[in-house]
Amino acid sequence: MGSMAKFNFKNGYQLRIILSKEVQRREEYAMIKTISFAIAHFTVAFSVTFALTGSVVIGGLVALVEPTVNTVVYHFHEKLWDRIRARRARTQDDPQEMTGMPVGG
Repeated sequence: MGSMAKFNFKNGYQLRIILSKEVQRREEYAMIKTISFAIAHFTVAFSVTFALTGSVVIGGLVALVEPTVNTVVYHFHEKLWDRIRARRARTQDDPQEMTGMPVGG
């Protein structure tokens, strides 16, 4: 049997989900992949900056600052795309919302 995830809601309800071993493996794989990408990102940022400036200090600062800023930008980028997906889902359910005009006769 897998592990259990609990989600508590403001209204007092609790949702419990038992995660299968396959889901757990995918989550672990995703985390390992994320960490390896972060290492690659830091390495590239440092290497490019060091190659351009010859400074270990500036290379180190850029390697720390650029991925941090990139992460914040990514968060807002995802929020924007969530809005776009939600709008598309609504317009597929209600064609009038897409055109602003009544549909049909």
